[in-house]
Amino acid sequence: MKSLWRTLVLIVILTQMHAVWADVVVAPRANEAVEGSISNFYPFAIDIDDPADPLFNANPLTSQRYQQAYDSAVFEGFSGPLAISRISFRPNLESGGAFSATLEDIRISLSTTPLAMGELTTTFADNLGGDEQVFVDGPLTLSSSFTGPAGGPKDFDIHINLSTPFLYDPSQGNLLMDVRNYAGVEGDPPLAMVFDAEWTDSDIYRLYTTYPTLDGVDEAEATFLPGAMGLVTQFTFTPMNEAPTVPAPGAILLGTFGASLVGWLRRRTSL
Repeated sequence: MKSLWRTLVLIVILTQMHAVWADVVVAPRANEAVEGSISNFYPFAIDIDDPADPLFNANPLTSQRYQQAYDSAVFEGFSGPLAISRISFRPNLESGGAFSATLEDIRISLSTTPLAMGELTTTFADNLGGDEQVFVDGPLTLSSSFTGPAGGPKDFDIHINLSTPFLYDPSQGNLLMDVRNYAGVEGDPPLAMVFDAEWTDSDIYRLYTTYPTLDGVDEAEATFLPGAMGLVTQFTFTPMNEAPTVPAPGAILLGTFGASLVGWLRRRTSL
């Protein structure tokens, strides 16, 4: 009987286990399953040229600072805080391709900007929020297998994982990604490293420098005014104030197995 009770207790514990399902959103929302209207190298694939063709120099910048803002409305339906654990991009259908490249020295952060989308300024510091969290500071390897429908859009398989999730509350403002790319791409840069982007009148804005020196990264002012364009981005996150309610598949299977085991034990003890 002791074994029977131990089994029952184990079943109760296992069947109470729940899976924490991560949610994803895409910005702009309209581009979740629609190819963007343009392609873009910025801000990751700078210093790209073709060694075989000296006349071809797709992106001569050796450093760049770039900010992209995401309207909090992208996260409509979720209440904060949201623990963002991954940022993903996808290659452009026409210009992109499979690649693997290491960025030598890059700094990436997220924060809640105090400004509305249309109020972003060319002064980078003014756009940053007080909750800024740096999650990449040094080398970063990015890659894509260029998988997905032949007619696009391709899969979001260019991932940047956050070692510590960023807690974002959409009710407190818009989300801002700040990128300081100090060194471009290591080795011979792959020309396939082209990202899907979108011109839009909502959801995303960007501003950036176009200086070809390190001074461009640390400059306080952007070269271009904020514009309604940017990389199509997928965020993976977990709502922190919503208790998961769906039992994990493993717990269901174990619970079924346990119930069968209890029935078998009862039959044995009755013999």
